[in-house]
This record gives sequence, C-alpha cells and structure tokens, in this order.
Amino acid sequence: MYCKNCGAEIDDNAVICVKCGVPVRGNKGHIDQDDEGASGGLSLVCFFFPLIGLILYCVWNNDYPTKSSDCGKFALYGFLTAFIGSLLLFGCTASQVSQYL
Repeated sequence: MYCKNCGAEIDDNAVICVKCGVPVRGNKGHIDQDDEGASGGLSLVCFFFPLIGLILYCVWNNDYPTKSSDCGKFALYGFLTAFIGSLLLFGCTASQVSQYL
C-alpha cells in the first residue's frame, strides 16, 4: 500500500504513514480528545449573539464536531427566541395602536 499524502510505501496494516505521519485507511485524521460539549458561558454567548455561534459552528465543524454542534444549536435557539419575541412585541404594540385610531 502507498501513502496518499507522500507516496511512500507502507505496510498494509499501518494506521499512519511512517514517513510523513499522515493517518491512512480512512482515519479522519487527528481530532483532539478534548472535544466536549460547549461550556455554559460559551452556550450563553452563542444564545445571545447568534452570529458568533454561527461563526464558531463553521470554524469548528471539522476539528470539534460536538462543540460546534452545540454552538450552532444555541445560536439557532437564540435567533428563534429573538424572532418570536419581536413578533409578539410587534403584535402587542400594533393592537394597542389600532385601539387609538
């Protein structure tokens, strides 16, 4: 078998290339073992600032899949909460203004 990265001949049972160190055999590569869910503070930031959560989701998607998924979820929850809240506020305000017309 040959390494897809450097072309060196490697053992058929090899997990990484001994020449360049790149994982072989469909391994996803190096993923940190510290991929835990988003912390409470990070979740709150993503909830109150959904754009930051969306950016973190896009940036961390390959390296930290669990953390990026949590950031994306909280960003979505924050956006939906703000959207529904603004609709309710607009609806209540519009109904009060129409009483005076």
